[in-house]
Amino acid sequence: MRVIIPCLNYITIKDIYPAGRLDKDPEGLVILTDDGKLQHKISNPKFDKEKTYIVQVDSNITNTAINRLTLGIVLKDGKTKPAKAKIINQPDWL
Repeated sequence: MRVIIPCLNYITIKDIYPAGRLDKDPEGLVILTDDGKLQHKISNPKFDKEKTYIVQVDSNITNTAINRLTLGIVLKDGKTKPAKAKIINQPDWL
């Protein structure tokens, strides 16, 4: 099964796979690889690879929202695993 990500419409290299995904209105990077086994190990939830994201939100984030993330959130395709979430100051490099 191939995952289709809009940004890949611009990649013309044959047999390139995204390792991860970008959702609506993203800014950032997605890892691309020609190694299908590596892509599977990074992307498939059964391998339980921890990932780190820095997320900028348009309004103030609340402690209630952080607590919900740490419990797991129900999405259209199921409940997420509990996240390790915390509020941080904006990094200097951002």
